[in-house]
Amino acid sequence: MSSLSSRCIGFCLAICACSLARAQDAPSAEAELNEADVQALITENDVNEVSERGLLKFYGFTDFGLDKWFVSHNGVGLIRPTDATTFVFGNLNMYFDISPMERVRTLIELRFTLAPHGEEIQLGPPLGASYQRTDTTTFDFASPTSQAQLRLSGLFIERVVTEYNFSELFNLRWGLFLNPFGIWNLDHGSPTLIGLTLPTFIAAQMIPTRLLGVHAYGAYISGSNELAYSLHVSNGRSPLDFDLTEDKAVGARLHYAHDWQLMRLVLGASGYFGTYVDTEKVINLEAAAMSASFANDDLYAMRRTVDFTEQVAGFDVALDVGQLRVRSEAVLRWIEYNGDKSERISTPDGSVQYLPNRLEWSAYALAAYRTPWRLEPYVEVELAKKSYTLPRWAGPTRATASNYSSVFLSVGLNVQVTPYILVKSQLVWAHAYEGDITNAGADVTALFLRVVDSF
Repeated sequence: MSSLSSRCIGFCLAICACSLARAQDAPSAEAELNEADVQALITENDVNEVSERGLLKFYGFTDFGLDKWFVSHNGVGLIRPTDATTFVFGNLNMYFDISPMERVRTLIELRFTLAPHGEEIQLGPPLGASYQRTDTTTFDFASPTSQAQLRLSGLFIERVVTEYNFSELFNLRWGLFLNPFGIWNLDHGSPTLIGLTLPTFIAAQMIPTRLLGVHAYGAYISGSNELAYSLHVSNGRSPLDFDLTEDKAVGARLHYAHDWQLMRLVLGASGYFGTYVDTEKVINLEAAAMSASFANDDLYAMRRTVDFTEQVAGFDVALDVGQLRVRSEAVLRWIEYNGDKSERISTPDGSVQYLPNRLEWSAYALAAYRTPWRLEPYVEVELAKKSYTLPRWAGPTRATASNYSSVFLSVGLNVQVTPYILVKSQLVWAHAYEGDITNAGADVTALFLRVVDSF
């Protein structure tokens, strides 16, 4: 191994925690090294030499833990594969950070997952023909042992972006990027997020969390004040990785930040406007019978099965006072269908019903306090009212009715074992209501534990 390669690897290991924070577009207060730590491991000359050659840096995080859902055998329990106490493999995210030249950077984030093995794809009668789970087990025919088996797992592309930094005021990014909407979606990774559970507006995709398109952003900083913006044009929400119409989705975010000696306040507003269209090809049987040529312009037609316009607005506040951290977001989503192109609802009795034009909303507030003993307790409350999505066993009709309300109460504790290892726990109580919050629904309690390793 060359001397330069050795120094490059040493440099990667030294700054992995800092680089992970930078990859989230926000500093991580939970896992970081300061400049003195980095310089203790590598000389200034080595840093300059690596930077001039455009080093490929790689870093990431993984989390492993334990889940326990306390649910009765009712409708809520159907959405989970088990209510037994179980160890879980959470995330394994790898970052590939390439800077081939000054001002140009490419970031690739990949998540390795054990999915889809074990996913319930069909329930027994009367909800399905027979109970079925996805099984990715296969024989390892490359092995000399005839009974060698393995389970195939999945690879999820979190983002692939290239950006050109013109100046602090204007930067251009293109590719598959995280939607710059609010706080939580940009913080994104297990090492930087305070809580373990995702807000409803992200988990239930009230906003498309990833977009394929072009994103411009920048900031103006004057003293202790910062005014930052994001503008983007994309394919928007789509059942495929393509846009099925000529319409393009647009979005924007604006935030103002002010720093005092012991306090930082960030106020933000985000917006998204786009359409969602699903289509199917309908073959013209008469034209197909008359001509075997694919050049026939009347061979097929595109029929829209779902067509709606959505407008999403979000407001967020982040307040740090000493060791106290407060985060809060509120999201409103308006959905309007084009004619009768609405989504069909999954109903217990099999009756045909469709979602109406509606307003969905979700809001949460979280407060956490870092103690001198590397302990960070926190509390969180969340309210939501929307149509939810059922697992694949529901078939093509996977939307619930839109008159469900939910209340989530959480308490949690984060423990910083080392700058690279966090132990995170969260106890969640959830209550679902049909109609408004006066109609009793189902109670669910769940306990989550994760050990998060940054590298």
